[in-house]
Amino acid sequence: MERYRSEKTKIQCVSKRSLFTCLILFAVFALMFTMFNLHDTDIKDLSDDDESKRSAFLVDSKFCRIPNMDPFESSLKSFFHIHKWKACPSKSLVFQDENALRVNHSVIKRWYNNTFKICHVWPIVRTIDDRHILYKKKFLEFKTDILIPHDYIKVKCFNKRNRVIFTNYHAFIQKKKTSERNHTNSSSVFKLLKTNPYSARAKVHMDVMLLGIDSVSRLNFMRQLPETRQYLLQKDAIEMNGYNKVGDNTLVNLVPLLTGKYLKDLPWNESLGMLPFDKYDFLWKKYHRNGFRTMFAEDAPVLATFNCAKYGFKVQPTDHYFRPVTLAIGRDNSVWSMKRRCVRDRSITDMVLQYTYDFVRTYNDTPHFSLSFITSLTHNDMNNAGYSDLEYQRFFHKLFKHQLIKHTFVIFFSDHGIRFGSYRSTYLGKLEERLPFMFLIPPHWFKQSFPHMWNNLKSNSHRLTTPFDIYETLVDILDMKKAMKRDHNEEIESTQRKRISLFRKVPLNRTCEEATILPHWCTCHESKPVKITDSIVAKGAQYLVKCINKKTSQLRNLCDQLELVSIKDAVIMAANTNLLRFVRNRNYVINRHVVYGNKVNTIIKDYQLTIQTNPGGGLFEGTVRYDSKTKHFSLLGDISRTNRYGDQARCVSNARKFCFCRSNTTSLSS
Repeated sequence: MERYRSEKTKIQCVSKRSLFTCLILFAVFALMFTMFNLHDTDIKDLSDDDESKRSAFLVDSKFCRIPNMDPFESSLKSFFHIHKWKACPSKSLVFQDENALRVNHSVIKRWYNNTFKICHVWPIVRTIDDRHILYKKKFLEFKTDILIPHDYIKVKCFNKRNRVIFTNYHAFIQKKKTSERNHTNSSSVFKLLKTNPYSARAKVHMDVMLLGIDSVSRLNFMRQLPETRQYLLQKDAIEMNGYNKVGDNTLVNLVPLLTGKYLKDLPWNESLGMLPFDKYDFLWKKYHRNGFRTMFAEDAPVLATFNCAKYGFKVQPTDHYFRPVTLAIGRDNSVWSMKRRCVRDRSITDMVLQYTYDFVRTYNDTPHFSLSFITSLTHNDMNNAGYSDLEYQRFFHKLFKHQLIKHTFVIFFSDHGIRFGSYRSTYLGKLEERLPFMFLIPPHWFKQSFPHMWNNLKSNSHRLTTPFDIYETLVDILDMKKAMKRDHNEEIESTQRKRISLFRKVPLNRTCEEATILPHWCTCHESKPVKITDSIVAKGAQYLVKCINKKTSQLRNLCDQLELVSIKDAVIMAANTNLLRFVRNRNYVINRHVVYGNKVNTIIKDYQLTIQTNPGGGLFEGTVRYDSKTKHFSLLGDISRTNRYGDQARCVSNARKFCFCRSNTTSLSS
């Protein structure tokens, strides 16, 4: 007992000398901890992966830098104007409601003076190939509502004198009988995810929706479809900022996305133009073999991907196919307004979106794959895209509201930017042509169920990517069990970088050559040294110092104003010569060659500068953009400090890397 008390006394009692020693040790530890944190702060400020720094470039690596351009750059104003949605002017006597047609009696009363008598419906049938349709002679009659059992119909309404007073066309999704399927359906997968995540992941599948718009660059999407973009980003859509096209037009960019091959490797060339595409293994075939219902819809039969100066398909390529109704509409000038892209009271864009919506709604409990591609509105005029902003926003809102894509991986994309007109001849026009918009919208549960894949998708949003990567991702979606077994952070060999699933981490140092992007399509900019005595460099350096001082302008009582001492390094970011001289591509495969012209003048120039300032000897690196037309500079992204500031900024807690405390100046002068 005495021994216990003695030991207890030793533990509880501390001499004054020991207490003093402990306090000293504690102070040393605290100082070391503070210095460690300061050191950490310095390291963070110097990090190459700083997100704010990266905003100067869409892709930022030693081997590929794609500049992040302002879609509303002042020099571009003369090329752009924004259109807003306008309703088609015609009033419809008959309207479509799911698989029914209904007579609009309020329109009859107001516009037809109660002279309406009856409507007839003729089924439209696709016959021997993509170019031929016929109308069945037998028709249905109705005066109020009618349920339609056909895929496509023509409707005519008559007045009491038996004169035609209204004509229109409609497409319906008639659900096909369910056959045995190789995959668990979406509803059961969702239940499994909630009860047994591991089991569900072993069986999980996702439906796929591919929705494309012709000729819309990433920047023009930002200009013309801001409502749609904002809505999608709120829904955790991932914008692929470094998505680079691999060919000239729609066909040569969609084929890699749908087959994982270039046209010549299918193999296909111009000599086969009048032969059908039936034999090629497009993605919809792969999905169909795995038990998915499939759909393909385009709005413009003359400009359609596989039909423009080509044969198209002999056998209908998918379970549901929109082309027959567009052939009928295109041959009837009484209902089709090319100027407004209207079919009576509906835009052709809205018709394709409604057909897509009906397909998803009809097969919501069945695995399904859809591809919709809308061309007529934007093919020749980049300013027309704004007309459809509200339509796309409403379309996505309706899908989310009715929970129709809760098990769907949505890919919303374009094939390329605008390929015609004066803007394409400018430096920025050439960049935009090669950088179409691309959004990936996984199901809401994907992030939690597959965190590694989700993180890779996010990382890849700032990597160089192509249609080949989308194909590989869609192949993975078809077999998620196999995809889950892969090490998604494994380094990918340089010889294996043509096609990379976006569920894997795309290497930051991927080059256009590795991605098989030809030089004249490659948007990766090269770094070229510039003399530090160059007049633009000198002005840019002064502007950079001005930007640094602006960071501490509210702390001027604590931080000294910095002055430029020297320019240490200067490089200009320049597009490759092949891109700047490109005029046009001739032929897909046979005798394919590129026509080059004079190099376009790059009005916008980006300079990466390294400067030193005093007091304090700070080394800073930043990228400034020079507009040679307006003679103005702008700062791109953040400014990095490349040497340590230690205790120079001890007087502030914010803007530390930019501050040289006035107290340091006082100490130096005393």
